Amino acid sequence: MKIAVVFDSAGTLLRMYRVAKNIETGAILNDVVSTELVGKKPDCALLVMQIDSNKLVKCPPDMLISDFIVKYDVGIDVGCSRSFVDSKQRFRS
Repeated sequence: MKIAVVFDSAGTLLRMYRVAKNIETGAILNDVVSTELVGKKPDCALLVMQIDSNKLVKCPPDMLISDFIVKYDVGIDVGCSRSFVDSKQRFRS
């Protein structure tokens, strides 16, 4: 099983960059629409992290996202998915 984290913007940033990383090749993909990525495979979902952006800015650059989620007990919601996702299931690192 492979897991990817995709950060997306709803127009709240001053300058938006649409990028994703191919986790198999390491290639950076430009001009990616994350909802289109989710629609390509049945087991994909776009996750939304409910966090205070000040905590994210102060985070050490080498900290794993999974460690950040656990340390700050970050809430995660499903923004969209192609298949059913149980909202009561806990995401684990």
